[in-house]
Amino acid sequence: MSVFGGYGADGGELLPRVLRLSVRADGDGRFRCSLHEEGTGLSWQYEARLSQTADERLVADARALQGWSIGRERSRARAERALDGIGRRLHRSFFGSRGEEYLARMRPTAMLLDVDEMILSLPWELIHGWDGPLVTEVPVGRVAATRTVPHAERDPLAQDRQVRVLAVADPTADLALAAAEVAALREVASRGAGGYAIHVDVLEGDDARLEAFRDAVSQHDYDIIHFAGHAGFRAARPGESRLHFADGEMRADEVRSLPWPSPPGIVFASACESAAAGRGARLVSRRRASNGLAAAFLSAGTGGYLGYLWPVSDEGAGLVAGTFYEALFQRENVGLAVLEARRAAAAQLSESLDLAAYSFVLYGDAASKHRRDLAMAH
Repeated sequence: MSVFGGYGADGGELLPRVLRLSVRADGDGRFRCSLHEEGTGLSWQYEARLSQTADERLVADARALQGWSIGRERSRARAERALDGIGRRLHRSFFGSRGEEYLARMRPTAMLLDVDEMILSLPWELIHGWDGPLVTEVPVGRVAATRTVPHAERDPLAQDRQVRVLAVADPTADLALAAAEVAALREVASRGAGGYAIHVDVLEGDDARLEAFRDAVSQHDYDIIHFAGHAGFRAARPGESRLHFADGEMRADEVRSLPWPSPPGIVFASACESAAAGRGARLVSRRRASNGLAAAFLSAGTGGYLGYLWPVSDEGAGLVAGTFYEALFQRENVGLAVLEARRAAAAQLSESLDLAAYSFVLYGDAASKHRRDLAMAH
């Protein structure tokens, strides 16, 4: 029917089917969940439970994967079991058999994980879909359900075909492949991919100083900020998690004081543990402490945030970033660009069991431009 925008067997294009899984914590391992296909009039609500045993296994497996990523866990078989075990437990706990039937029946084209801020530390990106981790099958993005009043974000109606990027590369001069991430950005910019005029400003090595960064974001309205360097997550005090610059560190709790004219559309923190969060903490506490770097940038109004749950290798970070930016301006869709980056990393780094594909996190809308409700409006 024409009300669906010409989609269907004769329309020549697949009808977008965006599925939102919402999870709210009720305490004591109980959760209120719902599955909603965007553009439809029903949301299926159900209860889920994460047993203490399953919770303990999730924690142990996550530690094993973190250990594997830094070379502390030496057993590849243990890491593989942990990767698979986390995905299966999350699937069993938050989809269950009925949810599995629902997934098999509707086969979404994109997935949004609308997750309570108190459980952001769980590795949701590993949740199993049909044949393995869902994130290698469809675009998947996280949405943090928070009690924090959102900061005003960038006005989407004010956007144009001009894209300004600030790239911070290897501030501590010890990441051999960080320059490759900037080179990939510059290569895409030189071609004007997707009809965009892309301008890239670079702060590299000794020039990547915190004061220079603050000056840059105060003087220009950046659409994308890319940071290729070191980060540190402080589990006991997530607000003290930080990005390392040539002349010092920027704590998560300092992000809200950045003097930008408007928040960037995307922040890509290509750094170890840059998307990590503490267990059982709000996005921003009543004392204004941020639950990690992702929480800090999101609460400051950033539209989308990309980072890693665990330490990431130079090779993995470079491959993900290069593939992501190449796809971003061709696809004009963050979710699809992330999916291509994940698939490239999963395929090319499988021999070493590099975790870049599964540790990579997108906070934001993974389905923009690909939605049923927009199709119906045409």
